[in-house]
Amino acid sequence: MGANTNLPSPAAVTLLQGNRSVMTDLIGRVAAQQLSRVVVQQGGKLAGTTSETTKEGELVKFLARGASRRHLYIMYDSEWPGSAAAVKTCSDAWVDVVATRCDSDLGFLERALHTTTEGEEMRIVIIFCLPERILDVFRMVRARSLESSTVQWVVVVVMEETQHLSTHLTHLLREGTQLAVLTAMADGGHQYVATTSFVDVDDTVRFEHRGVLTVSEEGSDLYLKTQLFPALDHLYRDFRGRQLVVSVLNNWPFFGLRYLPDGKPLADSGLDISVLNSLSHKFNFTYVVAEPEDGQWGGPQPDGSVTGIIGMVARHEAHLAINEITITAILSHESDILGPVLFNND
Repeated sequence: MGANTNLPSPAAVTLLQGNRSVMTDLIGRVAAQQLSRVVVQQGGKLAGTTSETTKEGELVKFLARGASRRHLYIMYDSEWPGSAAAVKTCSDAWVDVVATRCDSDLGFLERALHTTTEGEEMRIVIIFCLPERILDVFRMVRARSLESSTVQWVVVVVMEETQHLSTHLTHLLREGTQLAVLTAMADGGHQYVATTSFVDVDDTVRFEHRGVLTVSEEGSDLYLKTQLFPALDHLYRDFRGRQLVVSVLNNWPFFGLRYLPDGKPLADSGLDISVLNSLSHKFNFTYVVAEPEDGQWGGPQPDGSVTGIIGMVARHEAHLAINEITITAILSHESDILGPVLFNND
């Protein structure tokens, strides 16, 4: 379910939207190498690469700190001259880095981020681009369902662009996209105002002020008074009364439904209803149920579509699905699957 899939494990039967587990190291690295060959040209280095350490380079070092195998993807415009130094700084720090221009074909990046396998490290995509190209990137994220709990997006903008960009992003982003916007201070100094996206109780994406990132005078230290990306298990410990949509089938004794005169389904009785009620009490959310039009459990199809209750989650029509669902590797590519449920006879 977008960002809120860190519920503790009562439910192998529960699939949550948008939080794809992670990408295989092998396939991710192959895609990254292909992307590097496309982008890093002109004698094997970025145009304009310099030995000078810029504030952008120090920013990238901060974001890569503490994860020796963390993969970084940098998207840049020529209008951001410091981005070339940022790539070099990151490479010198022994961090995998892939660089691509914002106006290039994003297919390789999509394949690198869309490949999922449990156990992958966090990946960070840093964008030094003009606002319209930034919006194009997140249009692709939405259209191709690239939301993931293991991908963090960082957008770097200048002060006069922030309001325009944030307004458009709130309509583009869906739950599951972890985005930080770093706004360079207008005085040209080495400070950034940091905001991060979150989903409010009304299911609207908004931005929250996180603090100020500062590059030290030595050019080697940055600090943030609060965590840039809040831990998901903390963020979703309390849904604050949000109403979630649950994709189900009428399948007693697991999930029995009854219907109002207008045909609207309501939860009636069943084992999974007991699980769902326990979760809603523990994590402070309410829910409504919805059935897929095709009446199927569903799953990925050869044409790329996803059917049934699984498809409702994959298309962000439902936050989660719960029922008598068989766990398969194919289904885990579309949604995260929680662990098995244990019932106590007492």
